[in-house]
Amino acid sequence: PHLRVHGEDALAKLSRLLEDLPASLPKGATLDLHLNRDELTVRANDAILGSVNSAVLCSAISEVYLGQEPISPAAKEQVVAGIAKRFTEKGEYICLEGTAVL
Repeated sequence: PHLRVHGEDALAKLSRLLEDLPASLPKGATLDLHLNRDELTVRANDAILGSVNSAVLCSAISEVYLGQEPISPAAKEQVVAGIAKRFTEKGEYICLEGTAVL
């Protein structure tokens, strides 16, 4: 809903980017969405396909996948486990959506 008010342009840019994916992408290619505060970068098989600058869009996508009611609880668990592993390997503390790992 927040995108309807503040991020329609960014959502339209993302839609165009996804619609214009190269036909040369092999069947089964993996698309990755990389969020960096205010920039969403779309990659396929480690190649950058494009990006959209929008903090609102990044926040909305984070909420969809990592929020209180994620679209895929299993995906959220994998992300949280990956982040936790990275931080615990360094002996740091992390708290994500109420999940604490020491």
